[in-house]
Amino acid sequence: MKDYPDIPTQSSFPLLNRLGMLFFTFLIGMFLAQGILQVILQQEGKDLQELLLEVKSGNPTEAIWILLMQAGNQIFGFGLAAILCGVFSQEVFQVIPRQKIKPLSLFLIMILILLSIPLIPLISWDADSFRLPEYFQAIEKMLEEAEAESEMMLQTLIQEESGIPKVVQFLVFAGLPAICEELFFRGAMQYYFSKRWGPIQAIWITGLIFSLIHFQIYGFFARFFLGVLFGYLVYWSGNLLTAVWGHFVFNASSLILMGFTSSDTADSGEFFPWFIVLPAIAGFVFIFILLRRIFLSPKPYESEN
Repeated sequence: MKDYPDIPTQSSFPLLNRLGMLFFTFLIGMFLAQGILQVILQQEGKDLQELLLEVKSGNPTEAIWILLMQAGNQIFGFGLAAILCGVFSQEVFQVIPRQKIKPLSLFLIMILILLSIPLIPLISWDADSFRLPEYFQAIEKMLEEAEAESEMMLQTLIQEESGIPKVVQFLVFAGLPAICEELFFRGAMQYYFSKRWGPIQAIWITGLIFSLIHFQIYGFFARFFLGVLFGYLVYWSGNLLTAVWGHFVFNASSLILMGFTSSDTADSGEFFPWFIVLPAIAGFVFIFILLRRIFLSPKPYESEN
């Protein structure tokens, strides 16, 4: 198997400054998105907190506003933060690595992600498997309620009664997160960590933060696994599109499965039968190794002068 060179690291790289700028612009973007939505809602005589409570309770009549909130958070929070940080630090082309890749690689990534879906329940918690000590029962109850509210909200937003076209649902819940979150995590954040500590450490640290920032404990290991997988795809290929495409395929597949099973794939405790899981594991490992062989020896992050 071909060895890939490590990304040159610099002990003097201003990591904290870059991360501070990244999260500062993220918070400003989230605040801006919420502010714009609040102004629009005030003009319509509506209250955002009341709308959130209605959607969490299963009422889809005001789902469009929550959908706009989700879209605004992705665009102004994750996406704009990564691009602005790249522009301000004059590293926009490093933040968005774009070496050429073959269409075959994208096809194999799609198959890889589809094969990962039966594996997700094996590395996910549920209400039965996740148990904190008795003196943390209040925290455990809070986490369970947050997970239930999150799943109820997503189920409500994708109901036909919400009146939101399917194409819009896929755009907001599959397309935008794939683009904006990958710009933020595998683009900007993974690059910053790579400059300081090297690509492998950066992949795992970024994957951990990617999972933590979702604030959903049941799907923690599933998101960590996916974050690391996307990180390796970007490092090997030198192209952020590989992670964006993989992220989109997973999100879109999860939405489709939710329409049939009424559960979130990443957090579901329902296992696939063994005759699906075992071939999926074998196929996943095979394509993972094959992709590593196919991708050219990449240098997705250029060293600073």
